[in-house]
Amino acid sequence: MKSLIISDIHDNVKNLQSALTIANTTFCTSVICCGDLCSPFIIDTIDKNCKVPFHLIFGNNDGDKHTIISNINFANTIRNEDSKIIAHGEFILAERNHKIAGVPSSVSFAAYHYPQMAQVIARSSIFDFVFFGHTHHAHLQNFDSTTFANPGSVLGYTPGGEGKFVAPTCLIVNWETKEIELIEF
Repeated sequence: MKSLIISDIHDNVKNLQSALTIANTTFCTSVICCGDLCSPFIIDTIDKNCKVPFHLIFGNNDGDKHTIISNINFANTIRNEDSKIIAHGEFILAERNHKIAGVPSSVSFAAYHYPQMAQVIARSSIFDFVFFGHTHHAHLQNFDSTTFANPGSVLGYTPGGEGKFVAPTCLIVNWETKEIELIEF
């Protein structure tokens, strides 16, 4: 089983479509988003382009959570039971034997938008993987038995004083081999 890990979409429909095409062509069994979808309309793009379970957490730019959840609920009325869009809230903490669709229950993982708290979670050694977003910079590091990873941004922009457009990035995680591939698109 494999999953696409994305973050920081910031309403970029075109890049999100490209990322979801990667998920489809690499036979991913789920997508995990580490926050900052931004506007509720982005759920339409997810619904139309993703046929596997889509797990999301909220980031600091997801302002209208009520409408995002309403759009998810509407989309899920016609989606198959095994391909729902699930808003987990601020984080995912999936210990072994979890019931996260599209991710093997033998693997533990966490997802949190902010790097500081995600690093604390990673250093606990409770989870095999900890994913985070927010920085828009891809990052891969190991803490003992935990892989700590940021997929970069679907938006393809690094914010800050010298903000610049860069290639959008995502990760593919192979849950069985524990290999992670960084993809620029």
